[in-house]
Parts: sequence; C-alpha cells; structure tokens
Amino acid sequence: MSIQVLGLEKLRAQFSELSDRSQREVLRNSLRSAARPVVTEAKRLVQVDRGDLKKAIKSALSVKSGGEAQALIGFEKDKFYGRFVELGTSKMPAEPFLRPALINKQEEVVKIIAQALAAQIARIAAKGK
Repeated sequence: MSIQVLGLEKLRAQFSELSDRSQREVLRNSLRSAARPVVTEAKRLVQVDRGDLKKAIKSALSVKSGGEAQALIGFEKDKFYGRFVELGTSKMPAEPFLRPALINKQEEVVKIIAQALAAQIARIAAKGK
C-alpha cells in the first residue's frame, strides 16, 4: 500500500519555523487525534471475556525536541496477558487486535496527522508562534 500526502514540503517548512515548544504542542495534539481511531478499532477487534483488556487499551505519546514523536498504542501494564492474546502462546492461538487495528486505520491515521498538523501550524502561526 502506498499513501501520498500532498503539500508535505510546505508543511515541513512551516513546521520548522515554529519554536521547539510549539513544535512539540503541534505534534502532541496531532498524534493524539491520530491515535484515537486506532484505539477505537483495537477495542472493537479485541476478544472480550470480561472486558478488562478492552478497557485497558490506551495510547501514550512521546514527543521530543527536534520533531521526533510517536504514539504508542497498547494496554495497561497490569493487563500483561494482552500480549498473549495478541501474539498467542504455545498453547493458545493468537487473536491479534493491535496490529490489525493499525492496518485497518493506517490511511485514516495519515490523513488525520496531515490535517491536524496543517490546522495546528496555522493556528499557532496566526497567534505569532
């Protein structure tokens, strides 16, 4: 699959003109928006016994200076058995829900990131960086 984002160079140029603090804010808000549909999809796909794992699916953001950012989507640490559900064990077949959620939503995620970045950059630029 190939995903093309038009206007990326212009967006990069505008982004680079922002202060480090503003860059981190833009990335944080954009990633938060983009992670939502993946979390929702993972919750839809996970096999439910009592619903504890479904409730534990969350996103966490990591944003650093220099434009490095990532959204981590997984489950709370006390629901460690989520990895057994996702990957399987020698005695239990895998019932993936995280990877399929990302695959199902990857085009939407890219669109959300591009739109959110453009909107956030424009908002901050209008305020004066």
